[in-house]
Amino acid sequence: MGRIQRLTLAEDVVQALDLGYPRAGKLLIRNAGTTEIIVGYTQNDVIDGTQSGQFFTLDPGIVYTFDMSQTSGFLAQNQLLYFNSSTGSGILELFQAYEN
Repeated sequence: MGRIQRLTLAEDVVQALDLGYPRAGKLLIRNAGTTEIIVGYTQNDVIDGTQSGQFFTLDPGIVYTFDMSQTSGFLAQNQLLYFNSSTGSGILELFQAYEN
């Protein structure tokens, strides 16, 4: 089971996404576009020109894999994450795979 999402990010348009998990599993994130995608905990973290230093960059063409559960994991469990493609439009693919 799981959830698959594909988002098209317009240049400099911040999108928020909840990646919370109902149970243990894996999260795969792929930047399927040709520009960097910036990920942060707040909208200000990912707006070009006002970045506070609290952001993570997803390089184009790379797949990131994370172990997830309700008690541990890399990504925030109780808040949204914010995504921005600041240098052109981008494509973000997410696959949340978890046990039944």
